Amino acid sequence: MELGYWGIKGVVEPIRWLIAHLGLEVKEYNPASAEEWFGTKKQSLGLDFPNLPYLIDGDVKISESIAIPYYLVHKAGKPELLGKDLKDQAKIREIEGVFLDIRKEIHQIVFAPENHKAALLKALEPNSAISTKLANLEKLLGNKEFFLGYLTYADLLFAYHSEFLWAVADSLGEKDPIATRHPALDKHCYKIHDLPKIKERVAQSMSVPFMPPPMLKFHLETLGEVFEKNNVGKAPAEAK
Repeated sequence: MELGYWGIKGVVEPIRWLIAHLGLEVKEYNPASAEEWFGTKKQSLGLDFPNLPYLIDGDVKISESIAIPYYLVHKAGKPELLGKDLKDQAKIREIEGVFLDIRKEIHQIVFAPENHKAALLKALEPNSAISTKLANLEKLLGNKEFFLGYLTYADLLFAYHSEFLWAVADSLGEKDPIATRHPALDKHCYKIHDLPKIKERVAQSMSVPFMPPPMLKFHLETLGEVFEKNNVGKAPAEAK
């Protein structure tokens, strides 16, 4: 199989975690430049909707980050990662919608024309969209190990978005809002990070940027820089 995406974390990093967790053999194509992708590669793959990310497995060719995980879990024979029954499958889609909203809010901070720290602080106010959704997620998690009581792709998505939000906050001189306000969610994030194959992927991608640096007006730290600044070692949650 071939996965195509830019050489950043972006929207595809949770899919890379999923691939690692499933133990699938997937080679990755990263365009060397926008010209390479838009000039030659994009129209040569036979995709119905040419875009990044894409996944090609023989004559199966799909794009879009919301579609690719569905193919992968069934390919690996692990459909329970998308819910064991109809109720859980619908709940995962609901949670995915929440993550899309949180990601949209984070992007508004990252791509603000100026005053990024002010945008961050506003986005983290008690009744803001991010704060409200994080509180609801913590309530859903409760005392369970995972959101639905067993590991699903929703858990991977949350752990990654938690990591992204921490990097943005740390880059702008603020503490991780999840660690400081939502300890249960923070513990959940590190539980996902400690899954053996995901842990290996996280370690391999420490220096991979979350977003394309030329597009940003401030330095968005890599996870490696965040860990180094916060002296994260064997007990990262306690080190925050």
